[in-house]
Amino acid sequence: MAEIHKIQYTIDHYTKVDNQRLDHYLSQLLGQNRLHELEETKAYAIQVINLMPQALSKIVECSKSIKKYDEIQPALDACVQYFRKNNDHINDHEYGLYGLLDDTYFTLKVILTIQDWLPQDSLPFQKKDLKNIIATLRWMIGDKIANALDIEALAVHKDLLLQKIKEYGSTIPKPTKLTLTDGTYKFPFDVYKMSDNIDHLNNKIATYAITRLDTENGRQIHKIIYIGYTDDAASLLTQNHPQGNTINTYKPSHICFYFYETQKHLEAVRQLLTGYYKPPCNPVTTTTNKNVFSTNTPSYTPTYTPTNREKQCPDCSGSSVQTCYSCGGSGGRYQSRVDYDWDGRPMYRDEWVNCYSCSGGVISCTRCGGSGTVMT
Repeated sequence: MAEIHKIQYTIDHYTKVDNQRLDHYLSQLLGQNRLHELEETKAYAIQVINLMPQALSKIVECSKSIKKYDEIQPALDACVQYFRKNNDHINDHEYGLYGLLDDTYFTLKVILTIQDWLPQDSLPFQKKDLKNIIATLRWMIGDKIANALDIEALAVHKDLLLQKIKEYGSTIPKPTKLTLTDGTYKFPFDVYKMSDNIDHLNNKIATYAITRLDTENGRQIHKIIYIGYTDDAASLLTQNHPQGNTINTYKPSHICFYFYETQKHLEAVRQLLTGYYKPPCNPVTTTTNKNVFSTNTPSYTPTYTPTNREKQCPDCSGSSVQTCYSCGGSGGRYQSRVDYDWDGRPMYRDEWVNCYSCSGGVISCTRCGGSGTVMT
């Protein structure tokens, strides 16, 4: 059981002995020209710090209600342990309440990961709000410390995934790959059989295509029956689809998913592919603006209106994402593979390998942390 009450004890202790150290360090951060913002900034920092026990308790309650607490408990324990550790990136004894800002940043980054495992309507933060809070704390503690904490939070996420893989074992089906295109852009899809168990895709947002695998001229091809968007990929094979009766007349065999972190991007992909393939079970749709998928930084509308202390991030133009440096925005690469037949003769083929650094050719903006705004 995560001992969340120990976080509250730590916060209460440093609130009593702070001796205006938070004022001191925040005033240094603001500088002489912005000292009039000190009280507002201090109140914001204290409010966010004090939200942590409530937020973690809400996650515990939610995870227990759907019997997933055991899966995420290690992540909650990591947050408690970080709060209880005095000699971390910003020493609590030396810096007082200001020293709890790195603990809070780490906890929020872990919560950002945990939220993807739980129902979105029962969580302490909306993802957009959470990213805005994280961006503000990043400004308070500095990029150097924030980047180190990002790596530590990523390690917690990796441990969760490894544990989940261990528990599922061989029950998690390994998807095959399918690339769909609108004639200009290519989108890699993970392909599952309709009979596969895809519970591990719970609460994942995706553009999806329902297909039937046919053979034409000696080649197997996926005939697209329907293209849609979902905010819970796992539910598509367990709940009644609104077009289910029509889709079933085409005898579907597979369901394919294209994953990305924003709904706007996925909806745009859905419109592009629907307009190009014209699936028989989709209504006629108009093609969306292709500028959304430019190899330059995507021109999404910022999801958050900056306050007078914030401005649009100059690196990502408010989109929250940047083109991946590793793959140049392609999302992966073709890798030559050699297999051998029964007689030992080599068979050469090219295999598409997804980029290990990104999702679909983009990464979260390294400057604003994915919020789309930076502090001025």
